[in-house]
Amino acid sequence: MIKIIALTLLLLTTASGQYKLTVKVENVDPGNGTLYLAFFDNKNDFLDHDNTTFFKAVKADSKNVSVTIPNVKKGWWAMAVLQDENGNKKMDYNFFGAPKEKFGFSNNPTIFMAEPSFDECKFYLKSDTTITIDID
Repeated sequence: MIKIIALTLLLLTTASGQYKLTVKVENVDPGNGTLYLAFFDNKNDFLDHDNTTFFKAVKADSKNVSVTIPNVKKGWWAMAVLQDENGNKKMDYNFFGAPKEKFGFSNNPTIFMAEPSFDECKFYLKSDTTITIDID
């Protein structure tokens, strides 16, 4: 009976288009602040941190941090990650406008003089998935 209930719940979760997304963040500076993971499901809101679809904050407690988000809807997603070392909940910049804190994006696009686009960072979630984001 328990097996039937468990199988039914699994099928309902999959049928409703809800999946488990595991994000592995690599190159974290352990013990320095918080990792903020911002999730976006459309290009109009991408990198507008007032309009994230959802976000997750976790301690930056090891060189590689893994975060699992259950019940993420099927579709196109893009992510941004910030290691907020000083706790002010925003990216800090130096005198020349270059970021002072570590950051990264889904698909690990090459960053040169501009933020990446949603299209460069997007991935399609259609099953339980693990992605890796390297922050620098």
